[in-house]
Amino acid sequence: MATQVYTAGTTDRGLLLRRALQGDAIFGAVSGIVLTLMSGALAPLLGMPATMLLVIGLILLPYAAWLWFQATRPVISRRVAWAVIGLNALWVVESIALLVFGWLPLTTAGWWAVVGTALLVATFGELQFFGLRRSR
Repeated sequence: MATQVYTAGTTDRGLLLRRALQGDAIFGAVSGIVLTLMSGALAPLLGMPATMLLVIGLILLPYAAWLWFQATRPVISRRVAWAVIGLNALWVVESIALLVFGWLPLTTAGWWAVVGTALLVATFGELQFFGLRRSR
């Protein structure tokens, strides 16, 4: 089947993709909770508007739940995997643009938070890409 990546219990070739999706989901959930609950306190520390941090947190929560749901399906769709890889790549590109164009008055901590998050998101995307290739 062209869209099937991994069927639980039949092979471990898709395990890297499954674990990378789960790790991404956990990171997204933790980030979403922290940003949602602490947006006001983090805003001056990072040099980002509290409303922006809150909105990002609120978006990450359902996205993380969806990622976890997809990672725990008996079959992971190739389309879903490519969509997640694409979204991770978009996050990294937007993070680089944020830093290069100086759209926000980031503090040093904010700059490092953006860089660190982008590196982690890029790592998840890379692991998902290699997991998808390996699952063929």
